[in-house]
Amino acid sequence: MHPVNNQPAKRPLRLGPVGSPLPVVAIFRAGVAILLICGWWTASAVSNLVPSPAEVVADLVMMFAKGAIWAPMLDTVSAVVVGFVAAIVVAVPLGLWLGRTRTALMIATPFISGLFAVPRVIVYPVLLAIFGVGLQSKGWLAGISAFFPILLTTIGGSRAIPPILTKVARSLRCGAAQTYLQIYLRSAIHSILVGLRVGASLSFVAVIVAELFAAQEGLGLMVQSSYALQKYSEMFAIVLLITILALLVNGAFALVERAIRHE
Repeated sequence: MHPVNNQPAKRPLRLGPVGSPLPVVAIFRAGVAILLICGWWTASAVSNLVPSPAEVVADLVMMFAKGAIWAPMLDTVSAVVVGFVAAIVVAVPLGLWLGRTRTALMIATPFISGLFAVPRVIVYPVLLAIFGVGLQSKGWLAGISAFFPILLTTIGGSRAIPPILTKVARSLRCGAAQTYLQIYLRSAIHSILVGLRVGASLSFVAVIVAELFAAQEGLGLMVQSSYALQKYSEMFAIVLLITILALLVNGAFALVERAIRHE
């Protein structure tokens, strides 16, 4: 008889997105954050033009308390959300279809590659001439910036779907809509999520750059105004807020991706 092993089974070590144990990842992230704050504090002690982290946080809290930041932040976030959602609605179905239609993909590839290479900053003056300064032009720029990463990753994920799944769908007499939703979309979801994370970041950057260039309201315009008035502490506070918003968006997509992976 074999001896009975009464020891409890070891639980598998949870891994982060790059295969590292989660506690180790958290420690390294905290270490990087501490180094950045220390470097920032050192720079503020050396240069009078760089405010200290305490001053910046105090200014940010004051702007929220006075309500001066809410309207610009809402304007920026609204432009990002409108453009990003529009990009998803167009890019995901188009990418799935192109990935499963070889002839259409061969026709569209040179146009996608050429348009993807065009800098988004060059497009913004054209949008200003068409839509004027405001939410519409910023939303279009955000949508264009997010469209191509989502489209390209969706095409890649759609092309990577095993052919056997298509044969199974045909044998089960699934309709076109059911096949795309239940098989193609579910199989390519991880690639699509990568495109969504990249697209969200690019759309956010595009809106901030657009507001620096020409805008009636927004966080980018506040950064430009603070710089022009030499209110560097206020400028750093707005940049800190933009960084926090970007990290929150990236973290939200990371949580969604992790949840889908563990389904």
